[in-house]
Amino acid sequence: MLKVLNVLFDDRYGGPQKRVIDVGSQLSKKDICTIMVIPKGNGNSEKIAKLQNLKVVKAKFTKTPSPKKIIMILKWLYSLPVDVISFIKIIKNEQCDIVHVNGAFFLAPAIAAKICRKPLVWHLNDTIVPLKMAKFFGFIVRLLATKIVVAAHAVANHYQILSNYTVIYAPVNTNSITPRRRPRRGEIKNIGMIGNLNPLKGIGVFIESASILNSKMQGRVKFLIAGSRLDTQRQYAESIDALISEKKLGNLIDEQGFVSDINNFLHDLDVLVLSSISEASPMAILEAMSAGVPIVATNVGGVSEMINGKDSCTSGLVVDSGDSKKMAECIQTILEDELLSLELGKCGRELAILKFSLIKCSESHKLLYSSLIK
Repeated sequence: MLKVLNVLFDDRYGGPQKRVIDVGSQLSKKDICTIMVIPKGNGNSEKIAKLQNLKVVKAKFTKTPSPKKIIMILKWLYSLPVDVISFIKIIKNEQCDIVHVNGAFFLAPAIAAKICRKPLVWHLNDTIVPLKMAKFFGFIVRLLATKIVVAAHAVANHYQILSNYTVIYAPVNTNSITPRRRPRRGEIKNIGMIGNLNPLKGIGVFIESASILNSKMQGRVKFLIAGSRLDTQRQYAESIDALISEKKLGNLIDEQGFVSDINNFLHDLDVLVLSSISEASPMAILEAMSAGVPIVATNVGGVSEMINGKDSCTSGLVVDSGDSKKMAECIQTILEDELLSLELGKCGRELAILKFSLIKCSESHKLLYSSLIK
């Protein structure tokens, strides 16, 4: 059996963790064993991975600090040799065939893979790194990686990787995220978003657009948020609470916390909104497409290339990041045009099956790994 060491820099369950777990579960049926390596912590990704019968190894290493914190950068550089040695031990103990690193600034396991002479897949799945730093990290990735994988063409452009890369979009399980049998009916329209409360999700913009939309539709809308409040973002969550209070939306916003049944959550929506200021290949978009829910999203990362298919087939409307007024207008357009809503939902489902299904993503990973062994 082919053994792949899949290394993640966060133990909290999010997009990259979901991809590794879901794809790993599929690949286990094709004689490819995924060993998931995460930092020591109290995150929930270990529990979810074990439910899928994936092996999890916890590693101790220093996370890459903010470029503005000089002291933390020096501490990280000082600890880098120790972290490399730690990953070398894991590679040898697990007797893996391939090392798959997730994240641009995850240097230690990449160096360890090269020292151990293992094929290195370097997977870039974000656009949050400032452009000047992205150019530097892109150079490092090109220097060390055996194969470069990006979550969207926009991610490759961000890191100025102009050629010799493979695009593997995040997957959605089209069997578990199913389309609604009929359009949702009701006088109250439900507008939803999926995302933990952190600044990158642009939740303030979502609240601003909710306020604008509510004033136009006179209380005939409700806003649902599926996402956890993070201990690391308490101050940001408090600012969102203050904004909700200021806009007098307390009775119209239903904050549901972590939602395990995303399928039912999506079936309750008339429109799914993504208000992020930074993304790569956001899962929320893919899940909404699979559920046949029309989308309004900010033009960040690979969102446009995901939403827009061939032959004018599109699953949603795209607005500039931070433009709450345009976002509200697009939401209202979909709510008031049933034919448009149906067309966007139908197209989204078709694209989800053709381009973004878990089966297609798993097959892309299998081909990638097989090419490295050959």
